[in-house]
Order: sequence, then structure tokens, then C-alpha cells
Amino acid sequence: MPFSQKSTDASEKAKGSGVDVASGSDEKHPHVPVLDKNTVDAAAVFVATAGAGVDGTIDPQAAARLRADYDPDFRRKIDWHLMPLMCNLMNGVAIIFLGFLGFGVLHIRTGGFMPWQWLTTITGLLTLIVTILFWFFFPDSVTTAWFLTPEERVAAVQRIRVNQAGVENKVWKREQFIETLTDPKTWVFAVFAAVTNLLNSLTNQRQLIVNQFGFNVINTTLIGCVDGLVEIAAIFIAVTVASVWPNGRIYAAVLCFVPALIGTILVSTLAFHIKGGLLVSYWLSIFGFPPFTIFLSWVGMVTAGHTKRTTTNAIVLAAYGLGNAVGPFMWKAKYSPRNHVPWGIFSGVCVASALLLLLARWMLAQENKRRDHEAQLKSSEKGDACDVVYIMGLDADGRKVETQVDRAFLDLTDIQNREYRYPL
Repeated sequence: MPFSQKSTDASEKAKGSGVDVASGSDEKHPHVPVLDKNTVDAAAVFVATAGAGVDGTIDPQAAARLRADYDPDFRRKIDWHLMPLMCNLMNGVAIIFLGFLGFGVLHIRTGGFMPWQWLTTITGLLTLIVTILFWFFFPDSVTTAWFLTPEERVAAVQRIRVNQAGVENKVWKREQFIETLTDPKTWVFAVFAAVTNLLNSLTNQRQLIVNQFGFNVINTTLIGCVDGLVEIAAIFIAVTVASVWPNGRIYAAVLCFVPALIGTILVSTLAFHIKGGLLVSYWLSIFGFPPFTIFLSWVGMVTAGHTKRTTTNAIVLAAYGLGNAVGPFMWKAKYSPRNHVPWGIFSGVCVASALLLLLARWMLAQENKRRDHEAQLKSSEKGDACDVVYIMGLDADGRKVETQVDRAFLDLTDIQNREYRYPL
């Protein structure tokens, strides 16, 4: 569409979307909004300057070639499947490692320094080491990733064109913060995070639970390693199913609650002398953990706008902490050894969590339908969209330059950007 068809309505749309439009008219493009580079997504500035060759370290032809070779479907599969799978499988690996470590420290005899003190000291030191490595070596954005070449960074951010979610913007935006607080899905996410993480109290109580099944301390510690293997298998199955099922992420998460629900019921109802059955039932309840793994990835995918995304993450993680804090209070001595009350609550948690996920998915599916309907109504109108925008910046000589960027790189929220579609 020619620039002349994108009249003042384009600027008004940009302003209405919470994007600051540079003051003054633009002689080169009088009908196209020109934005301050500080108010748009970091990826917009990076890709635009790289593509224009402003940064002398980037080969514009190489960057263009990488963009041409970019495969959005493959990139989405890597983002959705491999990354969360690798990160969350480490939970299971950590449990296995902790089981062997716990078995080892039980054999340490050092007088006044108890085995549990050795365990907390060792794990504390490992955590500190990982924190230091993370601080110095983990990049804060794909645009500053030290292990990628400048051309590869340009190619990496091309996935934003697909989901239009952006990377980051250091400018805190009040309107995005308020939008987060008034967005119904934010609080559905928060309630789900709080409710489903009541199950996490199993992590702290698992050795006591298994010990009450009739296993001694040493065997209980070694059996804890199997918990890690079960969690690895559960997460792998759940994430793999979610990645190959079109628009089936939430359905895959809900299905995980089925074996978890069966496990919580069997632990509470099986005869107490059937140790093997109780143990297998307990392992089935671990399938209640993978849905939160899928959920965390999904939250980032359905929330756009840097301020809104960080605020949403803060609310979700606060709810996550609340659920973890409340969970252990269910395990009281008067309920042992059968613990009917905690296991009954867990059964309810599985049902409630599944319903909350389905509610969130239904809400976003309805919104997608509304936006598709809007797009159909506007398709016959002229000048209805602002796909061409420019950012204002300085070149190496300090002169003002304008660089065209894609709308997908603007720091718009999922509500402001009506072209955005929620992945389901």
C-alpha cells in the first residue's frame, strides 16, 4: 500500500496503542508515523540498524540472507518444545542428584555437624556458583547474546514477526502496567499458579510420605531418585504431546491431570499394606507437575509488550510463591500416616487446575475469533492499518536517521495490537 494511503489515521493508531510518536512532521514520509527508538522494541532498533548497515560490524547482505533462510515453523518448534523441555527436565535431574547426595551425607559422621547441615551447605554452595555463572554469562536479550554472531542475532529476532510479542524495551510504560491489572486473563493465570502449586508441597513431603509407606530411611532416600526419573518422563511426554498437537498445548496439560488425579485417589484408598501400589500411585501424582511447565511457556507466548509481560510474570510468580507457601500447612501430624485430607485436597486441585486452564484457553480462543471478525470487516477498507513505521536514531556520525521497521517489532501489548493472535 502506498505511503499516501496511510494518512493521519496511522499516527493516531500508533498514539492510541501507547507508542510515542516523534513530535514534528517528517519531510520524507509525511503520512507515516516516526517513532523515537527508545520507545520501541529493542529488536526493532537492532534489526533495522543491522539491515541498513549502520553498524559496521554487521554485514547487511549476510543478515538479509539469514532472514531469507529463516524458517518460522522450525523456530516455533525449537522455542516451544526444546527450550522448556531442556530447562524443566533439569528439575528431574536435580531430584536424582539430590537423592544420591542425600544418601551420601547420611553416612557422614562429623560430630556436631549433622548430615542435614552438610546437605544444605553443599546445595547452598552449588546454588551460589550457578548464580555467579548466570550473572556473568547469561545474556539479558537475544540482541546482546555473546555466543551469536551479529548476523545470527538479526536472524534470531525474526521469530518476532510470527508471534509479534517483541523482545524487550527498557522504558516502563504505565498504560501497559494498568492494562495488565485490568486484563482478566492475568488473574486467571494467577489463580491457576497459586492453586496448582499446592501440589509442590509433595516435593518437601515426599520422603516422609514414602517413609510412612514402610520403607526405611536409606531406601527412602534412594527411592527419591526414581521420583526424578518419573518427573523427567512426565515432562518429556507432556511437552512432546503439546508440541505436536496443533493448538493443543492446554489440552495436553489438562490430560496430565488425569493420571495425577488417579494417583491421588489411589494413595488415599489403597490398603496400607500394599507398599508397591502406594508407591506407584504416588509416582502417578507427579504427573500433576508438567502442566505448570507448559503453562509458564504459554504465559510468555500469550502476553505481548515488555512492561505487560514483566508485570504478568511478577504476578504469576507471586501466586506461585503463595501456593508453595500454603501447601506445606496441609500436612499435619494428625492426618498421618494415611493423610486423607492432603490427598483429598490434591484431588480437588487437579480438577480445579484443569478447569482454570480450559477457562483461560476458551477466553483467548473467543478473543481470536473476535479479531478474525474485525479483520474481515476491515479488509475492504482503505488505510485501516499502520504496517509501515519509522524509528528515529543517530548514525555513527551523530546525524539523525530514519529507518523503516516492521510493525511486529513495536512494543505493543497483545490487546493494543489487533493483529496479534493468541497461540492456543
